[in-house]
Amino acid sequence: MVLITIEGSKKKIKGVPDLPYSLSFPDPSSTTIEDVKKLLAVKFPKMPVERMRLTLPPTSTEPGAKGKAPADNDSLVTAGLESGGTLYLKDLGPQASWTTVFVIEYAGPLFIHFLVYNYFPWIVQFKKSKMQIFAYWMFMLHFLKRELETLFVHRFSHATMPAMYIIRNSAHYWLLAGLMSAVSLYGPWNSLLRMENSGSWRDEDWFLWTCAGVWAAFEAMNLSTHLTLRSLRPAGTKARGIPQGWIFDTLKVRNSISYTQKKRKPNTRPNQTNYAGIIYVLVGTATMTKWALAKHANYRKQFGGAYPPRKAIFPGIL
Repeated sequence: MVLITIEGSKKKIKGVPDLPYSLSFPDPSSTTIEDVKKLLAVKFPKMPVERMRLTLPPTSTEPGAKGKAPADNDSLVTAGLESGGTLYLKDLGPQASWTTVFVIEYAGPLFIHFLVYNYFPWIVQFKKSKMQIFAYWMFMLHFLKRELETLFVHRFSHATMPAMYIIRNSAHYWLLAGLMSAVSLYGPWNSLLRMENSGSWRDEDWFLWTCAGVWAAFEAMNLSTHLTLRSLRPAGTKARGIPQGWIFDTLKVRNSISYTQKKRKPNTRPNQTNYAGIIYVLVGTATMTKWALAKHANYRKQFGGAYPPRKAIFPGIL
């Protein structure tokens, strides 16, 4: 029997009035941090498990030192609490499911591109170029695919994230992939008349179908990556395995490089530089590089020597 004392990381936590609070467990080796959270949620119904963060006492006495947060599936023994001890509770605030966040993120570009593509010609009369038609359907099919993957393919390692992150995470998709890209693509500066007068090859069939073929290939690569990752995580678990096969044998985060390449659609104006497209690609690539490096480090930490030597995102470079 071990005794675990729960204290607040702050003097007062809304909805949790009775801290410090003690819990006893008969077998620390079979009791997990998630079990502790579930018992706390029973005691404090206004504090659901998803809002809880439990941390160990800091090992340093220096000002500002923070304790480590054990994983939910860590046993009390693994967390170093086999003889009992203290855990500090922090309220993470209102949470939203990852599925909800992703659906909202991807709905933005679908809605914005539909409006701008279909109603821009009402504001300024012009006939759409073939490049605009191709780009529109590439964008729409891409984000429709992502919505379907969110609903039917993805299995998330974390159930929720802070609800306020919806605004931050949606900014890239709604503003860059949505509004800025749509206005840049579907305006009269890319109209059929402009293309014909400039003699731009960006409205030629050979160029557009080549772009569509490359885009489709990377979409297929991205889907195969998501299906591979899904197969490594049984439903209802947070398990993670080492991805194998094809580009995974060279790269860790194949879906990041394939998504980066998909951004390179025929989105340049005739004989002009499309700064909106450049910003969209650069911001997206930088963000996915950061994610890829973090995931790469997590795999190496978890699997150690069993994890094969790979680059995180760019073959032979990074």
